[in-house]
Amino acid sequence: MVLVALSLLACTPDPVDDSGSSPFDLQPPQLSCVTLVCDVDASTWRLDAVATSWTGGGLLYWTPDGVYVESHPVRSRSAAPDGSSDELRLELDIVGDWREASSGNSTALRCTDDPSALFLLSATDGQVAQCSILGDPAVWDGIEGPPSCPATFPWGCEL
Repeated sequence: MVLVALSLLACTPDPVDDSGSSPFDLQPPQLSCVTLVCDVDASTWRLDAVATSWTGGGLLYWTPDGVYVESHPVRSRSAAPDGSSDELRLELDIVGDWREASSGNSTALRCTDDPSALFLLSATDGQVAQCSILGDPAVWDGIEGPPSCPATFPWGCEL
């Protein structure tokens, strides 16, 4: 009987550490690269971003005129196993009618629209870690929805 009790104790799982700590010492992610390009032939837009640690993804707001605004989630496509980097990508098909635009999938903005863009990079806890504006920052002053973006990161890099 004692043997059975001891064998049951041996099968008891180790206590779970629910302190919320990570096996990595993750720092808040910062942008090391962000690009936005339009492919006229393929009728697509693509945003690529590289961050210095794991992220919670990102969010792209953009507008051609400060009146019509779209928002699109930007998801991780490749992250370093040790938490030291994260690559994010958003690919959008261009649609002919603005009513057919779908967040995360398609856009009404054409390559010739030259949009102003606001990109928010999120930390793993969902909080905004960094933001960047492409184009005229004043465009975003009167637009409801996106948070203010006090700092800008230079757009453009080779991926």
